Amino acid sequence: MWVGALFITTAPVTGAALFGYEWLSVVAVLLCFVAAAALLGSFTLFERRVRWLPALFLWLASLSLFLHGHVAIAFSVLLMVVIVAQLFRCQVAGNQERMLYALFLAVGTATLLSPAFLLLSPLFVVASSAGSRLGAKKLLAMLLGFVTPFWLLFGTTYVFPSLDFLIESFLMTVKELFVVDFFSFSLFRVVMLLVELSVLLPSVAIFVGSSLPGKPLLRRRLVFIYSFYVYLLLLSFVFDGYELFYALRLPWLAIMASYLFVFKINRLSNIYFIILNIAWLAIAPICVWLI
Repeated sequence: MWVGALFITTAPVTGAALFGYEWLSVVAVLLCFVAAAALLGSFTLFERRVRWLPALFLWLASLSLFLHGHVAIAFSVLLMVVIVAQLFRCQVAGNQERMLYALFLAVGTATLLSPAFLLLSPLFVVASSAGSRLGAKKLLAMLLGFVTPFWLLFGTTYVFPSLDFLIESFLMTVKELFVVDFFSFSLFRVVMLLVELSVLLPSVAIFVGSSLPGKPLLRRRLVFIYSFYVYLLLLSFVFDGYELFYALRLPWLAIMASYLFVFKINRLSNIYFIILNIAWLAIAPICVWLI
């Protein structure tokens, strides 16, 4: 699918070509998604391991041809998965302050590299305080961790004024990010939304009506993933940058689909699995036709 996309259409590689080569951009995007998939497979979310979760995520990314050339978007997805992995480590770590500092150091660094994480940071604060008391020390550790990359950047530009363009570039990107652009109901976006809802709604219904997974920690993690997904969906309705917010939802869409199909395997779930994969397969020609 990744190789064929280069010959089917030029639309997937309309992002900034890496070193002037479109195929190199596609390779870099694929490597970012592979790394994110490997890390996603290490998450403990269910009471039994779903070994095909990384493959499902790569399958969804491969079918989304409009993402194939956007290196910045793929790198943002990798950063997000790294941050969530660190968040899950904080939930079982002993030294909470040190782990929280490391977590928000990663969030601050990701924000410098991709300012869209400014919109995601409040959710990480809420998730970090869920299930435990958020005291002054923890709050200070989170604040210091987030501020550290900015302190290093501004300190570097103070010593080397010629690097001021780094700050200007960051501020310009932030200004562009917060331009409100309400969701335009194009045919492509409506189709993609329907496919996503066909996973989200039954998965949420099963999760709410079931006691699986039974461990409180695992249920908290799934609640975070569902909340994160809905939050990203709402952001795509309000702010510009549909491709970015869609790509950031893909890991959680794969997790929800995994939960949906491992919960109970029967004739109905098999039929729905086939229907859903037909819908996913339709995404690729839709990308070529409508974008």
